[in-house]
Amino acid sequence: MSHPEKLLRQLTLFDAVVLGLGSIIGSGIFVSLGIATGVAGSWVLGAIVLAGLLALVNGLSAAQLAANHPVSGGAYEYGYRYLSPIWGWLAGWLFLLAKSASAASAALGFAGYVMGEGSLGGAIALVIAMGILASQGVKQSSRVNGAIVGVVVLSLVAFVICGWGQGGGAPGKPEGLLEATALMFVAYTGYGRITVLGEEVVDPRRTIPRALMMTLGVAVVLYFWVAWVNLGGKGGPLIDTARAMGVPGLNIVVMVGAMAAMGGWC
Repeated sequence: MSHPEKLLRQLTLFDAVVLGLGSIIGSGIFVSLGIATGVAGSWVLGAIVLAGLLALVNGLSAAQLAANHPVSGGAYEYGYRYLSPIWGWLAGWLFLLAKSASAASAALGFAGYVMGEGSLGGAIALVIAMGILASQGVKQSSRVNGAIVGVVVLSLVAFVICGWGQGGGAPGKPEGLLEATALMFVAYTGYGRITVLGEEVVDPRRTIPRALMMTLGVAVVLYFWVAWVNLGGKGGPLIDTARAMGVPGLNIVVMVGAMAAMGGWC
């Protein structure tokens, strides 16, 4: 398949890692983590590590494809080149539908925090705003994503520090390990964002695998310690645990982090 117009290779290893974190640290850590904790109790810590290993194996396979065929398009390009045009077409549409559904849920979550339930107009406005930002080019959107990731990570670090002394209190439910692993794997699937940067990163054969491993490593560590603290609270959504800690302003910090994460995920 010919590509008459090439994209500019502007993204460094750091840029790729930040883009990956922006796709992983979203509603998964603010919502799905609480669901997984309810399913597996303290075994959610094992689920986080196991899901991270599964994501790494899957991601490195995609990274190898990206290294061998370093163009933009992801699953569409791989299916088109290595299987057949119809499989590439199907893979592309499935990827688009899945990401559209994820962006829609994140936009509704963001609008719900800002304007309350039923704020469909706010969700649509956010999607339009993010679409306009993306149209300005990958370098500009990468800078905004970096700022969003910084806000999210700082809010989670504050959550961990404030709740460190009361972590790990929930009982274990080993029978829920596999279900919790599935939930956490879905939370990690944002790593796929890195594998579609084949035509936009510098030296994709080296950058993409390294960015993938670094992103998942940071994400697993962050998820693990946030989950540890969350186990000592209500074990549900982080905002509920933050309120229960009784630390002045912590719930606001976590709420801002959640809003930033969901807004960036769009």
